[in-house]
Amino acid sequence: MPELKPLPRKSNPVIQLDAMCKKQRAAYDLMSEEAQLIFLGNGGAPRPNFDVPRYRQAEGREKVFQKGNAFITLGLDRPFGPATGFGSTPGATHCAAIDIVAGRKAWFAKSRDWRSCKPNIVDNDLVADAARIYLSQRTAIDQYFNLPRGKVGNTTKWNPRSAVAIKADDVRLIARQNIKLVTRTDALNSQGGLCSKATTSQYGIDLIAVMDEDSLQPMVKGENLRQLLLIILDQLSRTVSTFTTYTSQTGKFLDALAKHTHFTNYYGGPTAPDLLTSQPVGIRTKIDNITKVEVGAFLTQTGFTKIKSDYLEYKGVDTVDEDGQTLHILSPYNSNN
Repeated sequence: MPELKPLPRKSNPVIQLDAMCKKQRAAYDLMSEEAQLIFLGNGGAPRPNFDVPRYRQAEGREKVFQKGNAFITLGLDRPFGPATGFGSTPGATHCAAIDIVAGRKAWFAKSRDWRSCKPNIVDNDLVADAARIYLSQRTAIDQYFNLPRGKVGNTTKWNPRSAVAIKADDVRLIARQNIKLVTRTDALNSQGGLCSKATTSQYGIDLIAVMDEDSLQPMVKGENLRQLLLIILDQLSRTVSTFTTYTSQTGKFLDALAKHTHFTNYYGGPTAPDLLTSQPVGIRTKIDNITKVEVGAFLTQTGFTKIKSDYLEYKGVDTVDEDGQTLHILSPYNSNN
């Protein structure tokens, strides 16, 4: 007999003993520790599948391949019980389906009812089943999985399509080089409908996090946004330049105002400058224009130049942050239309 491994703690989630029914658990608790280890498969023999519910097969319409709690079902479109989906109609055509499931009922899967110990017979559960890939020739996939309508299209029993759905706690699409999401590749859809070019709304891609359909907004075209921001910055720069030109010309006027005199009746001689109001106010205003307005305008123009350089302009080497990540607003990897 192979060497027996230590018995895991009952709280260990890798082996959930509470998946046993009442009678199974009572019998298990009466076993010796060595017998428990053998029962759980540590002795080389497979353990009883007390965590695998029985799938309610649609007789005559499905072929099921099963190993433990992993299933591949070949048949007709069926989201839940045998009487659901397009395949439930007698003689239904054009609704072939493949359902791949790992972990029916997920963490609370049981082969038998806890109290009665009768077999636990289950249907598809698109909410609770742990991981699934569902392919169907004709299906109302959005309705089945209770997905938000979004803005690019929504399948229903009155508006079915062929579809592939992937659902699990986490989904990864992994490519060693690249991934393309491409829509409207053909003239006709699987139902014989025309993929018309008259409208574009139904051929896009919705990215909906946390089922929040209400906050959906159109994606931005990065290069168009870059060009727009450059135009805005140039307009602001011209505005600042115009304003500094105004303050410079106003400074000349203030110089003249501070030094201005009048001619007197005494042989037409000039008066002294207004040393109480015009001259001190003019000098103070000119100083403020230089120290506050013109210096501030220069710093603003410098800021505009830095924004362009760091975030918007194409250069041989991008400006990077403290973590070495580029500051340029355009992704070097991803594009959308």
